[in-house]
Amino acid sequence: MKHALLHTKLQIPPVAPDIVPRNRLLTLLDEGGRRPLALITAPAGYGKTTLASCWANACGCPFGWVSLDREDDDLRQFLAYFLAAVQKAFPGIALGTEALLEAGQLPPEPVLSRYLLNDLYGLPEPFVLVLDDFHRMTDPSISGLVSDLLKHPARFLHLVLLSRTDPPLQVAPFRGRGLVTEVRASDLRLTLAEATAFMDKLLPVNVDDATASVLESKTEGWAAGLRLAGLYLQGGQDPRKKAMELSGISYHIADYLLAEVVSRLDSDTVSYLLETAVLNRFCAPLCRYMHQRRSFSHRKDSAEAFIDRLVESNLFTLGLDSDGYWFRFHHLFRELLNGMLKKVKTSQEIADLHRTAGAWFAENSYIEEALHHFLASGDTAEAVQLVMDNRHDLLNSSQIIRLERLLAMLPEGVSSEHPLVATTRAFITIEHGNYAGALKWAVQAQKMLDGLSPGARGLRELRAEVLVLNGLMALFSGSPDGGRLYSAEVFGQLPEQAVFMKAYEVGVSSCFHQMRRDRGHVDAMTKEALFNPEWPTNIQARIYFHLCIALYMDGDLSGVMQMVAACRRFVGVAPFHHTRAYAHYFQGVAAYLQNDLKGAEGHMLKVLEIRHTANASYVAEAGFVLSCIYLAWGDETTAELVREQVITHCRQNDHAVAEAVAMAFEVETAVRSDDLLKAKQLCARADFNRRPPLWFFYVPQLTPIKCLLQDGSKEALQQARSRLRLLDGRLREINRINVRIEVSALLALVCGKQGDEVAAADCLETALALAEPGNWVRSFVDLGEPMVTLLDRLIGDGPVRPFAKRVLEACGARSPVLDPSVPRAPAKPQALDQGDVEFLTRRESEIVPLLAEGMSNKEIAGILCVSEGTVKTHLKNIFKKLGANSRIDALNRARESGQFIAN
Repeated sequence: MKHALLHTKLQIPPVAPDIVPRNRLLTLLDEGGRRPLALITAPAGYGKTTLASCWANACGCPFGWVSLDREDDDLRQFLAYFLAAVQKAFPGIALGTEALLEAGQLPPEPVLSRYLLNDLYGLPEPFVLVLDDFHRMTDPSISGLVSDLLKHPARFLHLVLLSRTDPPLQVAPFRGRGLVTEVRASDLRLTLAEATAFMDKLLPVNVDDATASVLESKTEGWAAGLRLAGLYLQGGQDPRKKAMELSGISYHIADYLLAEVVSRLDSDTVSYLLETAVLNRFCAPLCRYMHQRRSFSHRKDSAEAFIDRLVESNLFTLGLDSDGYWFRFHHLFRELLNGMLKKVKTSQEIADLHRTAGAWFAENSYIEEALHHFLASGDTAEAVQLVMDNRHDLLNSSQIIRLERLLAMLPEGVSSEHPLVATTRAFITIEHGNYAGALKWAVQAQKMLDGLSPGARGLRELRAEVLVLNGLMALFSGSPDGGRLYSAEVFGQLPEQAVFMKAYEVGVSSCFHQMRRDRGHVDAMTKEALFNPEWPTNIQARIYFHLCIALYMDGDLSGVMQMVAACRRFVGVAPFHHTRAYAHYFQGVAAYLQNDLKGAEGHMLKVLEIRHTANASYVAEAGFVLSCIYLAWGDETTAELVREQVITHCRQNDHAVAEAVAMAFEVETAVRSDDLLKAKQLCARADFNRRPPLWFFYVPQLTPIKCLLQDGSKEALQQARSRLRLLDGRLREINRINVRIEVSALLALVCGKQGDEVAAADCLETALALAEPGNWVRSFVDLGEPMVTLLDRLIGDGPVRPFAKRVLEACGARSPVLDPSVPRAPAKPQALDQGDVEFLTRRESEIVPLLAEGMSNKEIAGILCVSEGTVKTHLKNIFKKLGANSRIDALNRARESGQFIAN
């Protein structure tokens, strides 16, 4: 798992030897072990963690533990620890949810919970998972995820939440059904007998019942208070008298007791205590480093002796691992120490403590903790430098989400002051498929670069990164000028450690050489990168993807298929989810364009299965290909379902560009269905220019031209021809063969409709010549009967290339699945179902209000311009998603889930 997890937080905290057994509470937890939830809720110091640790050591089943901190108040980080705890208890278990952690944006909570529940249902035996300090989790998405897990609890999961306050969960239904075990502060308070036994263990003298009764009364059975009181009474001549002198109850005596306890410690120990109060965890080397940097004491054994004294005296110190290396203070004790620290140290001295801690954590490669302390010290420059020093290692190992999290920890405005932060954000944004966002960061970095003096630190590295980004932006915009500027200036200027960026450099350079029709250079450059032994496997896998782009733009589908096969062999079973999605996408597109619809369907469904970890643009494109396949098979219902689910996915992931392209494809679908009226209606709200013609299957700019062609009027045909000629000129300049094939085929149809037979034949011949090397068939087949007529005419006029006959045969061939004598059940893309069943698609959301108006299926079909059969299918899906069995039931459940609000 590519996340910076502190494995000490997954350890079950050890139990101090002077702890009194709480048999009555352990019995209560044992009896509730078969229930899905246990809540142990009480203020600090009541022994929540101790009780759960004791139970963990005694319960006899696999146990997982997560000690949560404020830094874990993030859904992705929380989920990473949750999964790590499961894997620690069940080594080698495969968890499908783990792949979602690498997604640029996590899917909605219901989707996450569905994946997680599927994983938890696969546990081989009962499993207890303790989430300690759950009150630190304030992110609503975390409580939402836990709530979803408890709605349909996995049979083997027993979740234990330790919290100072009641968590924001819907516990009432569980209470009513007897599915929750609750332990409160009143249960955790030590009884008089337990208090007496505890003080007997703690103090070297016997404590009589009267003294124990006084202490129990004044502390109200508060375990931490009793421990403090015990430390206070140690060495006293008259324990009962000193106990009577205590005033106040519980937290009111804490400050007094702490002052009394600390005042008895030697100065070196007190110094250590105050220095380590700023730490979430500590070890002897860290304590020694901080103490030696800040005092004249250089005793080598002082740090070890300090920790030994804490452990021996049980001074609110908890071990975090079985090796006795990492420790932390009890939260209450640390809070009190920090209060003392603020009274005796200036804010600058406390900042110096954080800065010193940050330096040690940085030297020992604990990046997150180092960053936390640098930021707490106010040293933003050191914090930024820390992230920049580690960014290449994180990028090279595909820890992009972790790097993004580190950048998010930096103060706002840092990116506008540090150009390398801006370039790093640009590359991360490109990884997420947000090219418009990447352009913003690239422009910002370029402005900062222009303002630097010639001798500025890091100028060469910054210039190289900006030039790579400029090349990428030029490639995304289809600019021919970018290629000429790019290859001459940038290749080879990136530092050796910037392997991730070098992969982009190779990809951009390959694409620009393809644009200049230099395939030999593309092949040589790529082979050199693929066989570079110093490049990690995940980076080499990216080279295959970049080469697929260059080959696809060159119209070489056979080369794409070979490269994808090599990529998949190279990747093997490694969890390179992005690369795996790209490989299936390109193999599916190539199969479709070569008219292997069944093969294409399989690969595109694979993309949709891993859509939450894939680039949203490629997920949408996979959906477009599937829609075309189902339309070709006459299955309009499934084709529409796929498109609806794609739009829903884009909206859930806030991918505006992919959603805009998906809306444009709705027009394309109407055109392919010969519904010109619907196409024109949809055109009014479609944006066909959100991205230029690139290496994607669907080219939005061609859809309005197809509308003009279908219109067939003189003015429409002339406008279509003019647009196609202009577009073909630009595509010819950048050698974008993948798009020129369809553009030339459309030009042939337009010229044919205009009666210009010579031009039509020339354009069709151009299209066939471009398509033949890659066996690019489907672009002709999808143009329908007009293309068949044109091909017939071309072939009838004399000798033609054999490829033209193959295309004509493909156009006229009847697919076995279309043969009425062969029954075929409607295709159902199962990959789309997993995780999305609780969300209604756009079309389904449109139907729910019509149900509220009491409309019949026929009336709904008339309003939505679909068949009654399609309406029935949508209703079936709505009922299934909402768990309803009637229209009224569906309306009620839609209201309850917030998916329908009556006017």
